[in-house]
Amino acid sequence: MDEFRAFFNNPCPSSAQVIKLKSPLTGGLRITKNDTINALNRREEHRQSVVLSGTDYAREVKERETEMYLKNERERETFDSISGGLDSLEQLSSWGASMQNVEMLTDLAMTEVYSKYSFQMREDTKNLAIHAFHDNIMDRIKAFPVVIIEGPTGCGKTTQVPQWILDDAYNNRKPCKIVVTQPRKIAAISIAKRVAQERGWNVGGVVGYQIGLENRTSTDTRISYVTTGILLQKLVSAKNMNEYTHIILDEVHERGQEMDFLLLVVKKLLYTVSPAVKVVLMSATFNCKAFADYFLIPTPRGFQMSSCLKVTNNKQTFTVKTFYLNHLNKFGSILQQATPKNDEPVILPDMYHLVIKLVNAFELIDKKEEYTDRHEADLPSVLIFLPGIHEIEELYSCLTDVVLRRKLADAECASYKWWVLPLHSTITADEQVRVFQRAPPGHRKIILATNIAESSITVPDIKYVIDFCLMKVMVADQNTNFTSLQLQWASKTNCEQRAGRAGRVRDGRVYRLVTDKLYDTLSQECKPEIIRCPLERLVLLAKMLEMGTPSNILALAMDPPDMSNIYRTILVLKEVGALKKTLGDEWCVSDGDLTYLGRVMAKLPIDVRSSKLIVLGYIFGCLEESVIMAAGMSVKNVFSSPFRERLNAYNSKLTWADGSTSDCIALLNVYKVWNHLRQQKYFKQQDTNEVQWARRFYVQVRALRELDDMVRELRQRLSREGIEASKGNSPWSKHELPLVLKVILAGAFYPQYFVQVTTDEGRERDAVRALGGLDPRRSVCLRGFPDAQPGRVYAAAVRSAVRRHLGDEPRVSFDANSRKIYLTFHDNNPNVKNDNNSGGDPTIPGQVVLSVYKAVKARQLKMEFRIPLLPIEKANALAEAMEEKKTSVDMNKMVPRLPEIDDTHFPLKISQVIDVGKFWVQYDDESTASELRQIQTTLNRKQLLACAGHAHLDALVAAPYADASGTQLFRARVTVLLPKDMLEVFYIDYGTVGRVGSCSLRELPAGPCREAPPLAMRCALSGIAPAPLLHAHAHWAPEAQRLFTELAARGRLLGKIYSVTHGIVSIELLAEGGKLNINKELLNKGFAIACEESYDSKLNHDLRQTATELNMAQKRAYNKEQTELAFDRLREAEAPSYKECISDVCLRGPDSPLESTLHNLMYASRDKQVCVEWNSVNSVLLDTEPQEVYERLLVAAEVGQNEASSKLTLRHTTLMPNIRGLPAIIALLFCPEAELRRDAGGSRYVSVLCGLGSDDGGAPRFPEHDLLVDIDADLAVDDIGLINHIRYLMDYMMFCNDGQDIPSSDDDFRPNVPKFIRDDLMQLLLKRRKHREPQTVVNAWEWKSIPEDEVLEITIPDMVERAVVYPLHAPLELYPVSRDKLLALKRDNDELKILVSRTLLSSSSDLVCKLCGTPPMPTHAMRIHLCSNAHLEKEEDFRIVQS
Repeated sequence: MDEFRAFFNNPCPSSAQVIKLKSPLTGGLRITKNDTINALNRREEHRQSVVLSGTDYAREVKERETEMYLKNERERETFDSISGGLDSLEQLSSWGASMQNVEMLTDLAMTEVYSKYSFQMREDTKNLAIHAFHDNIMDRIKAFPVVIIEGPTGCGKTTQVPQWILDDAYNNRKPCKIVVTQPRKIAAISIAKRVAQERGWNVGGVVGYQIGLENRTSTDTRISYVTTGILLQKLVSAKNMNEYTHIILDEVHERGQEMDFLLLVVKKLLYTVSPAVKVVLMSATFNCKAFADYFLIPTPRGFQMSSCLKVTNNKQTFTVKTFYLNHLNKFGSILQQATPKNDEPVILPDMYHLVIKLVNAFELIDKKEEYTDRHEADLPSVLIFLPGIHEIEELYSCLTDVVLRRKLADAECASYKWWVLPLHSTITADEQVRVFQRAPPGHRKIILATNIAESSITVPDIKYVIDFCLMKVMVADQNTNFTSLQLQWASKTNCEQRAGRAGRVRDGRVYRLVTDKLYDTLSQECKPEIIRCPLERLVLLAKMLEMGTPSNILALAMDPPDMSNIYRTILVLKEVGALKKTLGDEWCVSDGDLTYLGRVMAKLPIDVRSSKLIVLGYIFGCLEESVIMAAGMSVKNVFSSPFRERLNAYNSKLTWADGSTSDCIALLNVYKVWNHLRQQKYFKQQDTNEVQWARRFYVQVRALRELDDMVRELRQRLSREGIEASKGNSPWSKHELPLVLKVILAGAFYPQYFVQVTTDEGRERDAVRALGGLDPRRSVCLRGFPDAQPGRVYAAAVRSAVRRHLGDEPRVSFDANSRKIYLTFHDNNPNVKNDNNSGGDPTIPGQVVLSVYKAVKARQLKMEFRIPLLPIEKANALAEAMEEKKTSVDMNKMVPRLPEIDDTHFPLKISQVIDVGKFWVQYDDESTASELRQIQTTLNRKQLLACAGHAHLDALVAAPYADASGTQLFRARVTVLLPKDMLEVFYIDYGTVGRVGSCSLRELPAGPCREAPPLAMRCALSGIAPAPLLHAHAHWAPEAQRLFTELAARGRLLGKIYSVTHGIVSIELLAEGGKLNINKELLNKGFAIACEESYDSKLNHDLRQTATELNMAQKRAYNKEQTELAFDRLREAEAPSYKECISDVCLRGPDSPLESTLHNLMYASRDKQVCVEWNSVNSVLLDTEPQEVYERLLVAAEVGQNEASSKLTLRHTTLMPNIRGLPAIIALLFCPEAELRRDAGGSRYVSVLCGLGSDDGGAPRFPEHDLLVDIDADLAVDDIGLINHIRYLMDYMMFCNDGQDIPSSDDDFRPNVPKFIRDDLMQLLLKRRKHREPQTVVNAWEWKSIPEDEVLEITIPDMVERAVVYPLHAPLELYPVSRDKLLALKRDNDELKILVSRTLLSSSSDLVCKLCGTPPMPTHAMRIHLCSNAHLEKEEDFRIVQS
């Protein structure tokens, strides 16, 4: 505490003492290095969950289970009956009912099925390898309860064994019903169709399949092929297996979580209520002994073994030679450089170079074995196994780099035509298809694949396999539950399957890029998912099974998970609301009662948080949209990112997101548009191909169809749980829908919250400096231009390179001192109304132009901006010649007469409205009117000369414009050259844009038409921005447009000048001759919110405030600078000819100083680096409003981390609206429990601690997942009341009375709940809140740190009783700021203003604003701060004193 007090006594420590800590750990304040920060952290013993760990618990549980099995066996032998052993007479009765059903099936239905269908084989299958083992297999199935069959792929085990069992039952007229599991849907369908074809049956008769939504079975079906998840759900629901006589589990070596849990359930039921069912396990390669040991059956006479059988294939096969790294000695020293030290699983750069040498060696081998003339040869293919997409990209770059191939091998190697194809789950279906196509003659196909090519995909013409023997394995972090893809050595089973890709149609070679000694040490099989991945769904299924606690159930798995993983999973499920915090009204760390939300999660085949999204969508009245988003995150990526078109794909995804800054809403929009086009039969029309449409918009048709299937399946499953879309109108208007979708996304994916924090007022100033005084909202910089080269010569070449990559043409300027190149882009259609933007460009919220996003994305994608360079002598000579030929441009003819530096008001009339925030005006005075009349008379009095030659950019011409009164010529500037001799022109006297043919342009006559400056200037309303919740894209709402038009028509208009920057005049628009302030009217009506002006604008405003002190020379200089800043169109020299260039330079960047970072709010990972996945709409994260101080929330549906657990990667992200206080409001709405924190005087809430709460002693229940969220705006006790009401309504919709599994449907109140939630939520979010600086509070991370007598009590019993998932928050009393403190602050503020006004701008002294708690800042910065909205809002507090 002494250090903490010392910190406040010394608020301005020296730079040597300061250590920067990420917000919100310190609430944005600075801490000295000497401070232990324990008062700002939490106690050592409260930093991690205290849970049991290890797998010893499993041995005890298994021993108990074995005793129970033996007891059941003895009772069965004694009473000749089957006892439950499942702690429930109910289960025994259910077993009895099932047995009765089987008997009925025997007597009635079975005879009918056997006589109804032919059981003769239609196709000869005796050539299959498994036929030699028919009698052996059938004898074992009759004799043993569990039979294990190992047989190679293609031997016929999956199709033949079920048919043999059915044939035997048919011949003996015994009952038979077989279910066969498959890990993949496509396999279940194709195998069922194959069996039906062999027998001549229809699918859905004797043989059928069931996958997700599609159920092709009937009462006649005796062989059902189903996915693993389908059988698991059936057995969990029935709690016995007596519906079937035989259960066959295929591909059991694929040890996914569902398969492991299914094995557990089958074993449990087999030994208890379903002993008569026969179980068959099958796979191509697996450890038979491990499975046999798992299914040992305890009997009074000892253990009964399972029976194992191996099917062999005696057919002749091609030979495959295997080589290891130590066999490749002829490659010399590169072997040592490529081999990692200490057998670390990593790929060194030299290993990629070794692969180039290997592939070159294949050319020499094939020259001897395959061909004489390479140009015409059909070359065998190479398949290279790599661990992930990043490694694929690295090797792709190496193999396609001709220069590198020449360097590593020779010129002949560089001349070979290698067709390099990536194969990864994220590539498009079109790119996958190319893998199966034959390479053109003389081309060698080289496939770079992940383990997708091990078994899922078979490429026939492979001769060479290069295996890096690596794989990425998903592992869950024990503290955060975030998953990471860790690079590990592959198992021998994986490597053997990869080797099996060669030798299919010819002799093959396999090259394993490890030594044979290292290979011998690799594990035989990969660790199963159940011991390394999150267990949420399995724990829920264990709860649904009702056979004991989750740990007792999971202890029976083949490989039991660590106890700590189970306990943490239970904590996560309590956090998401799937389990109650209590078990029988008592807190329990190892279990909890299942909630209605948990039941829904257990029955949906998707992630638990995606299930929660659906339930919240139902509660908030947007079920349909939530189902689509949840389904979209559960299937393969709908968006395509072709390997070399990723910038276009990013641009397309931004378009689909439609300004929402949400990957999930982008998914929703794709599905809606595709589904609408499909329903309208658009794709059946001529020239409208669905695949071409998808390719054009960078989406995948196959993934969309899979998404559609998932949506229909989810709807069907939800209907069974009583969740259906309401039939009435939605309570949400169209522009509110994106907002509510973001809110429920934030609710579903709590606590995966990240903040974009901007707490420094000087950051925009620094950004402007970094760009040489240019506007950071429109500019980026490239670096690395050579020192000696004259920059101006290459401006056109740089512009051309940028246009080639981005499709946009910037203005190019050079910084002579730092050799930076600045690119300045034009506004997003600055002269076109927002809602009429038909160009197809994405909508980007905020003030940063789209081109800046694209430029930063190009850098992220490692796109090269390569500029050819002339010899220096020639470049310098060209620069000198340009200087001599440089013609002085009269800027006064290109720039309108802007208000002078000492002007305060000017009369105006509006000539063109783009929107409320942007419009063009003319001076409303006689001289301007006279000049305009003279120009128009001159242009339209007589025929003018046609323009000679082609019009160039920025040329001033006379162009036609048609309106209701007819067509006339007006002065215009050419802005864009369009195809087919069309031009886009800007009418400089009115601010209008039009498109005209080049043949219609006329030369401007001499006189005023050429000499007069443009008469229209662009204006903006100062200090306001559109209210973000009134328009889906945060543009000006139609109601605001109407009000603006109506007010602007009232009497004469005046502009009160705030600033003039870059040719834009920021004004307060005054109507009725100055009596009516339109800016304030928009604010008062709620159509606008107050916003900070840009740094340039505030700088100019400050200058205008002191303009009366300037002399005439200074005023002229400032007016000239104002004009120069408005003139941003410089004519550039043509790019130098490539033939004359002798070298080139690859520029670094582009970089933007507005690029911002994210901080995680969760305690366990608050100090980790955070990045957004490369294909997210938020992968380029910029400070969209650099003039504001704010905290903005980003929510991630998935969070992954690197192997070192130091960096988090966010997927399926949603950036929340920039509304003051929103991060805290969202956290309070959806957290399990919360404790508010007040400032020292108890006058306002400054932060909130969210999480699972603590025990009575204050020990946190789940400390790793606790959040501490800053409250950066006013939040009142009434607001907590609104939040509690919404929480109550959410719980009301999920509340089940005792004995109910589904909430009551006969309730008149429930249909109105979404409307009530909407009213409460909009009231919360539309409230205007003052910004407040974040503050640190001692012990803010500690639960129960507030005295109980200061907590307000909630006295509504009904609200408390129904609070299952969302208990109500207890607010703290707030006290008004004392009059004395306000008076003291007012005194300090008045003194500061006087001091600033008297201090010279050149003064080096720093000043502090006590009212806002700013750090020390220079005088000029303090002048700007005192004019800021943030400061002026705080001054409003003084009105209390004055009143």
